[in-house]
Amino acid sequence: MPLRSSIRSFLSLAAVAAAACSPRQGGQSPKVPVSVARVVHRAVPYQIGATGTVEPVRSVDVMSQVSGSLTRVHFAEGDEVGVGQVLFEIDPRPYQAALQQAEATLRRDLTQARNTACFAS
Repeated sequence: MPLRSSIRSFLSLAAVAAAACSPRQGGQSPKVPVSVARVVHRAVPYQIGATGTVEPVRSVDVMSQVSGSLTRVHFAEGDEVGVGQVLFEIDPRPYQAALQQAEATLRRDLTQARNTACFAS
């Protein structure tokens, strides 16, 4: 008898294993939900979520040749600038006043030189 019960146990285990390994009924794969969206052409922000240090390609020290008050700045920090590009505007009024004073002094000296030449002859 023990042999018969062992054979029965073996056959029942084989039947369960065969049923578990058999292909699915109908041969269909499970359904997967699909979502749909319209295609839109637009800019997508490019963001990197990381900690780090940004270093410029090149950096320079900007030194003015004259002193004065700045009236306008023609770039923003981090902008690339080119050779010959105007970066700052300095208030021109003090320099215009100095030029006009030098021109007036020149005219006065020329007039005095003419007057001296007239009296010397």
